[in-house]
Amino acid sequence: MPDGLMDARVGFLVRRLHQAHIATFTSEFEELKLTPIQWGVMVVVAAGDGLPIADIAARCGADRVTVGDVVRRLEDRGFIRQAQGLEDKRQRLAFITGYGREIVESQRERVDKVQAKLLKALTEAEAREFVRLARKILSD
Repeated sequence: MPDGLMDARVGFLVRRLHQAHIATFTSEFEELKLTPIQWGVMVVVAAGDGLPIADIAARCGADRVTVGDVVRRLEDRGFIRQAQGLEDKRQRLAFITGYGREIVESQRERVDKVQAKLLKALTEAEAREFVRLARKILSD
């Protein structure tokens, strides 16, 4: 509900949108106990199997330490496995497991549902414009 003071502050609105996204996603994925960052990492790894943590982090827009922790947690749950790099033995590469791929493929519709819930107040054209503007802001 707008209060006149904070409702025009971009940072406040972005934080509120983020909170709404986390709450909606968490509710929708409650039984799988997946967070948005875990989902993002799984999707990135499924699309580019054998990626180093740094590459996953860059594609998810997160820092390497956070993504490294997420990968370890997903590995503990059997969604992802890690292996040593062939060229650089210090490098850890992440691979999606069969179980992880099954989850990614079976839950895409559910992720679309989360997005639809978040954008339900917008028309299709407004939703496209929102995404376009968000991408423009983030590309700078």
